[in-house]
Amino acid sequence: MGWASGTQRSLNVKANTGPRRFYTTQYDWITNYMRVKDSELERSIRDKMAETADYLMCNLGGWGNAHDRVNVACGLGVAALTLADYKSPYKTGPLNWLRVATVYLCEEDPDIGHIPMLQGYGNPGGVWAPYSYHYYFTPELCIWLNAYNHYFNRSLVEEYPLLRKFLNVEVWMSLPNGMGASLCTSGNIYWGHSYLLLKVLPEPDRRWHMWRIVNYLGVDGPIHEPTWGIAPRLTEIPNAWTLWLFILYDKHLVEPEPPDWTTFISFEAEAAVFRGGWTNSSDYLYLKVPNHPVPTWRVMTHHDSLSFEYYSKGDLLLCDSGEVKHWVPGYGPTYAKGHNTIMISNKVGGHMGGPVKGDFAHYYNPITLRNSLVRPYFEFVEAVMDWRYIESSPEGENYHVRELLDNPVQWRRVVLYPKDYFVIVDILNGSQVRDIDTLFHLSSLNIVESRGSIYNVTYKGHVIGELSVEDVPVNWTLQPYGEEVQAGAGNTVTWITQNISGMPVELRIFSAPASNITVERFWCRIAGYSLANEVTHPILRFKFRGSAMNRITVLYSRFPGGESGFMVELPVENGTAVKFVRDGGEDLICAGNGTLQVDGLRTDSNIIFYRSLMGEPKLLTAFRTSRIIKDGVEVFVFSKRVEFLSATFEADAIRFTVKGKSETAIKLYAPNVREVRMDGKPITFETVDGYILLRVNLSSIHDFEVIKG
Repeated sequence: MGWASGTQRSLNVKANTGPRRFYTTQYDWITNYMRVKDSELERSIRDKMAETADYLMCNLGGWGNAHDRVNVACGLGVAALTLADYKSPYKTGPLNWLRVATVYLCEEDPDIGHIPMLQGYGNPGGVWAPYSYHYYFTPELCIWLNAYNHYFNRSLVEEYPLLRKFLNVEVWMSLPNGMGASLCTSGNIYWGHSYLLLKVLPEPDRRWHMWRIVNYLGVDGPIHEPTWGIAPRLTEIPNAWTLWLFILYDKHLVEPEPPDWTTFISFEAEAAVFRGGWTNSSDYLYLKVPNHPVPTWRVMTHHDSLSFEYYSKGDLLLCDSGEVKHWVPGYGPTYAKGHNTIMISNKVGGHMGGPVKGDFAHYYNPITLRNSLVRPYFEFVEAVMDWRYIESSPEGENYHVRELLDNPVQWRRVVLYPKDYFVIVDILNGSQVRDIDTLFHLSSLNIVESRGSIYNVTYKGHVIGELSVEDVPVNWTLQPYGEEVQAGAGNTVTWITQNISGMPVELRIFSAPASNITVERFWCRIAGYSLANEVTHPILRFKFRGSAMNRITVLYSRFPGGESGFMVELPVENGTAVKFVRDGGEDLICAGNGTLQVDGLRTDSNIIFYRSLMGEPKLLTAFRTSRIIKDGVEVFVFSKRVEFLSATFEADAIRFTVKGKSETAIKLYAPNVREVRMDGKPITFETVDGYILLRVNLSSIHDFEVIKG
């Protein structure tokens, strides 16, 4: 193996040694022949390569661009192996170069604040924050890892957890159809570096990547255009990806297997990705939880905090607008308006602004991931933002200017996933009346493409979808671009698209409290990365005015003819309540402050999801609660308020998870119980009139199983 060819960017720009860019690769392949035929020439080539490597390392501190630094490290690593027996007359030699490609890359780079190079623009969870920019070095990194593996007969990936995380990001982040998500600079393209990783990844990761190859990329080579990350971005070799597949890819090496997990939640990766399964029609929702500042404005002025993307039934139904780079100069719409988020005003009638991120050192509106849970019956995540600054303009004319709120706001965004649809709960608490807009970007991977050339779009394409507000059709494609138009008032929006398999899909959005609803025709980049994919789509705004808001939004998608049901907003003091009725079952979702009493339910929970079937409880999840009473039955009562409770009621047992922090008495309705287990171990319990009583010490999150007799 040889020089990681992407180092050409540094060699060409910094060292003016472009003609040498492939020397190490070429030298490695023919060195034995050269030593026999022309040993003097072979020695001179080694000297030139060593001179270049020494130059690169001695000037490493001058490479401020994090992408180039990784490229240089990969090049130095391969040079270190190729010239392992070289006695360097320069300041540095093979051992120094190898240290850059291992320790600097994955542990600590002394030139960038004592963090690994892989965190130059990345986070501890392995995500390169300007996500598509990892294409500048990922192929070179893969080449280097294969060279290391071949030379040492061991994997560098197994030595460094950060490296393993980095290489597996696309497994958990990609849409169910295999396309990449829209994260900052990145869009809906196929990432192909899985081809280059099979020999260096440990088990079972390599099987996941082989599964991606078989199901999405093409087992005999890429079947999609574009497929990125298979070969160095800048190369003089035509169809270079075929060369690297020939050298590094073996389709018979491992059997494909999907991951044995679905949902991925990681605060260090700044992500919560809910996934219903590993088919191209599975549910998917990606909540972005940025909290790790990086030294690039491309990320820190991309205002996507607590925004999300939603895919279901084979289509991307709520998109991130991404970066539109061909319509106008710049990278719009990276301001908050381009995301499924919330925008507020400082004062009533003032301009609307979304949450800004921060500078290179800290976040102006810090986010914490307060709670999360993944269980077979229910999943959720709860993120909280202390909101002090909004954008100075809703259109993001000046990305760097922020406006301080006269009175800060706390925004709590909770995603609930009972495994058949999603619920978004947005709780805003402040001390003054303001305007609050909740935004949803309706979309589809099925589009009418745009036409023209860069900065000269002659035809603005659009996503294909039929929109109605409270059952009244909205001809959004005829609206003037960029104008917010009143479309009605109420709770319900319906969006009908055609998915990747040609099947119609219906998304119903039900959002309470009932609000004025507006529609704006706006731009996005979807289903690709070119001008053709920069098209228009409708933005919904549910508009609200108040000092506090408890909004519940149900995202329910179905194929025509599938289960429909109906949703209704119920009146309740101190909050908001929604009932969803389907096939004899009912879901009751409430959010508010203080005691909530609605539809036979009485609770002090901040948020509660309660599912019943034929009057019997089936699912229950509640936040910051001490009692849940339904139709006079004390379903759960705690002596002290717990952080959260999530329970499933099954024929043989009641299984529940509780997060608390003190000694607590628990009372729940459970007739005919023979055993109770806490974290897998039997515990004592009492029975009184169909209830059981437990006295337990809650130190964190605990799992209980109440086994019926």
